[in-house]
Amino acid sequence: MIRKRLPPFRWPGVDRRDHACRAAHSSALIPSGVSSGCQSFLKELDNDSSIQGCVNKLVSATNSFSPISGKKASASDVQSTLGNVCNANNECDEASVRGLLGKFYDACSSDLDSNKDVAALYDTLYVMTPLRQAVCTKDSATGAYCVSKVGSSGNSKNSISSIAASALDLASNYGYSLFGGKSKRAAETTISSIITPNATTYEKTNLPFLFLQPNMDKEQLCTPCSRSIFVTYFKWIGQTQYPSTILGGREDLWNAVTSKLEQATFGLQGVIAASLLFLLWNWISTPSLKSPLSSSTPTTVVQSTFEATEIMSSPLKHLKVVPKEAHKATVIFLHGLGDSGHGWLPVAKMLWAQLPNVQWILPHAPSIPITLNGGMAMPGWFDIKTLDRSKRVDGLEDEAGLQATVDKIDALIQLEVDKGIPEDKIVLGGFSQGGAIAALSLLLKNRNLAGYVALSTWIPMPEKVAQEARPNAKDYPVFWGHGTDDQVVRYEYGVQSVELLKKLGFPSVPEDKIFERPGLKFESYPGMQHSSCPEEIRDLAAWLQKVTE
Repeated sequence: MIRKRLPPFRWPGVDRRDHACRAAHSSALIPSGVSSGCQSFLKELDNDSSIQGCVNKLVSATNSFSPISGKKASASDVQSTLGNVCNANNECDEASVRGLLGKFYDACSSDLDSNKDVAALYDTLYVMTPLRQAVCTKDSATGAYCVSKVGSSGNSKNSISSIAASALDLASNYGYSLFGGKSKRAAETTISSIITPNATTYEKTNLPFLFLQPNMDKEQLCTPCSRSIFVTYFKWIGQTQYPSTILGGREDLWNAVTSKLEQATFGLQGVIAASLLFLLWNWISTPSLKSPLSSSTPTTVVQSTFEATEIMSSPLKHLKVVPKEAHKATVIFLHGLGDSGHGWLPVAKMLWAQLPNVQWILPHAPSIPITLNGGMAMPGWFDIKTLDRSKRVDGLEDEAGLQATVDKIDALIQLEVDKGIPEDKIVLGGFSQGGAIAALSLLLKNRNLAGYVALSTWIPMPEKVAQEARPNAKDYPVFWGHGTDDQVVRYEYGVQSVELLKKLGFPSVPEDKIFERPGLKFESYPGMQHSSCPEEIRDLAAWLQKVTE
């Protein structure tokens, strides 16, 4: 069923309001109408001296190149400013900023969704570290700051100093808002005086990615610097527990880089770059707002009465979300390549109240060598050699890896059964790689589960599966969702997989219904890329309510 066309899924922007330009004595960090807990935290943040070292250097840098400074940047100015900013790491370490972000979210979680001023402050704190890291990234080949290469190709003869000055001018200009045609700086004694995020200008210039634009040629986009900048951002996103919307919505840049990489000669560097971008795309398109995404050290996440606990025992480490009410059903959901169970924790939280008797289990894939990633290790359920499934070459599928993961997931299911949850009250699902494992489990494992979910995925080893699928697989409900603009696991691969299920006897659910038992519900989401969207999550919630009744 194809619905009306949806726009590509993008997290909403955040408007920057006048509060960022008030004087310090007027409590620039305390927007009006916030909860008492949030107000108390923001007052503490306004007086926090622990991050002033790096903030002051960023303030100094933006002062030097602000729209109202009237200063003409020289090569020495540029190098001096970069040196000051890039030597601030020890005075404002990542762990401290992550800790502040966690405290910010805990104190202001409701305000972040309802108050744009609070959201803008959160974005400011969130983007400070990765933006500085991107600005301070150096070309591995030359040792020069990557910001000095902005806007130039590998063959450009522009001087480093002039390009860097231009880049810093742009950065400073887009760190300020215009009021009545005049530029005004933020209050210098507050954290909002650093390069303040503005969703509109960030989107226009791609400032967080040092102005990389889709219309640049491959010599500009496919460089060691570009790779390093992407790595910087997805490391930050992957290790920070509460993501901001400010780094989302980079579909055009993603499409440009992948298409231009395809035009280039794919040596090892090209393969690595492509896989890194694939990993980045999974992270920036994970359906999360300001909720837990990933963390290197969390043991328990508590939001009101919502609780998720890390389970470190075998067969797989996983997050367990306790139900709101009595535990009567379980959803086991597998993430995609390069992600973790934290990536889908926001969905569990969104559906927690709607499915009060459901316990969520969100396994973490082990880190394994991925051929697509030049053999380097990343979290994955099985090896991937190519994203192009039209290349039917010997050894394309990691059959051993697929089977091993299917067996581990089956062991996880057995643990739930051993705890007293009937098989027919357990749902198995996944996104991308995780969805492929769920589909194989449906077809090859003799389990009497409640149902199966497959999002933006495909059926691996289709010829083998067609021959070995269990006869009663068609007796179980399946929800399959796929975006028509998916450039990672192409929409056509999803359609082909659904057609295979139909050939195996799976009955289709009528368009006017969301669920039937048995029944295959296939939903297409026009405009959606390798991601999820609110409409898909709504459909999934409705389906899960039926299948877990």
